[in-house]
Amino acid sequence: MNMKPEIVVVAEKRELHSKINMYSEELDFSSLTVTTDIINALKYLGYPVVYYDSPSAFMQNIACHQTSIVFTNLWGGHHSRNKRSFLPAVCEANDIKYIGADAFTQTLCQNKYLSKLYLSDYNFSIPRAKIVSNKNDLESILPLVFYPCVIKPNDEGCSYTVNHEYRRF
Repeated sequence: MNMKPEIVVVAEKRELHSKINMYSEELDFSSLTVTTDIINALKYLGYPVVYYDSPSAFMQNIACHQTSIVFTNLWGGHHSRNKRSFLPAVCEANDIKYIGADAFTQTLCQNKYLSKLYLSDYNFSIPRAKIVSNKNDLESILPLVFYPCVIKPNDEGCSYTVNHEYRRF
C-alpha cells in the first residue's frame, strides 16, 4: 500500500479586518480562508495533515514529525525580518523535509532592497529603489519620485501602487 507522507501546515488563520491597511506592521500573514483552503485541498488529495498555528507550537511537537513534510511558506507571524526563515531553518537543523525556499532564500526575498542588490550583481535590470526609514527620508525623496510608483515595505510581502503624489503626515 502506497501511503502518502504526513504534511505539517504551520500558518495563521487570521480574519481580515478593516484595521489592516498599508500602514499596518503585520501585513504578511495567512488568512483563515487561505489556510483552510490549503488544508482542505491537501486532505482532498489524500494527505494526512497536521496543523499548527505557530512555529513554537510545531517545535513543541517536532519529535512527532521526523518523517513528515513541513509546508513552510504560509506562516507570517508578528513583524520580524526573519519570520519567513524560522521554519526552514528549524527543519534543516532537525533534518526534516520541507516544502518552500531555504532559510537564506527566504531571508533574501523578504528584504527587497538586498534582493535588488543581489540581482544587480548578476546583471539583472532592476527598477530604481530607495530605502526610506523615517519621515525626513520620505520628505527628501518626494520631489524625486516618478509617478506611478510602487511603495513596498522592505521586509513585508505587500505593496501599494501610487498613481499620484500622496502625502500622509
